[in-house]
Amino acid sequence: MIQLPAEFARALRANPQKPTAVIIRTAIPPADAKPLLETRGFTITRTFSLIQAVAATGSAEAVLALQSVDWITHIEPDSPVYTT
Repeated sequence: MIQLPAEFARALRANPQKPTAVIIRTAIPPADAKPLLETRGFTITRTFSLIQAVAATGSAEAVLALQSVDWITHIEPDSPVYTT
């Protein structure tokens, strides 16, 4: 079972129905992970084959449920990235 950062997990539990954008790293190819995540209610917005990850949006409750999925290795918020 993976551990989410405490602050992120608290925010997810505080509003379980909130749509949440995340980056999900997987132990399986992203093409294989995509249909498995879609059946869990996620919308896949992008796949990253080089780092074996997908960008997805799902309810906060669904994100929390992914902690116990054995082929998921890491979950983090999908936040905008800026350059200076």
